[in-house]
Amino acid sequence: MEEFLRREFNECDAAAIREHLCHCVDCSDEAQVQLTITEVVRRACCEQIAPEQLRERIQSALERG
Repeated sequence: MEEFLRREFNECDAAAIREHLCHCVDCSDEAQVQLTITEVVRRACCEQIAPEQLRERIQSALERG
């Protein structure tokens, strides 16, 4: 579900998932819960800015792999 909500699927696969969500109440409900959680986290993260030193450490770690 997370990959779908982050739009990581190609359009063909995403269309199949959207079609499934139209007909499956359980999956549709789960998608709505995940969307709500994602939005709450996004809003919370926008209010906080990581210190520059922390961002640099994270960026350096990501670049090292």
